[in-house]
Amino acid sequence: MYTSDQKSAIYAFLATAMCCDGSADPREQSVLREAIAYFQISSYEQQHATDKNINLQAAVLKSMSMDQKITFGKYMKRIILADGYVERHEGFLFQKLMSDIGVNINSL
Repeated sequence: MYTSDQKSAIYAFLATAMCCDGSADPREQSVLREAIAYFQISSYEQQHATDKNINLQAAVLKSMSMDQKITFGKYMKRIILADGYVERHEGFLFQKLMSDIGVNINSL
């Protein structure tokens, strides 16, 4: 079970990863919709995902259990790989965030 704050943070970073390369590819959007369903992210949580700054959002992710972090990391990885090309900013965001929250990217 994920808290409302966790869902908002998850959505904020997944949406950022999707748009990081300057476009929201339909394949990325599809993975994001799947993540919204999986994490049961409400429209309210989506709308308020950017109410907190990025450091607070990252702290929320860091406080999750390792299983929750890995599940989030797998969705983030799927989003950045969905369009078949990992743009430099996407790769940096993914590596930095996973490192900051304590997830080994090789485990994803």
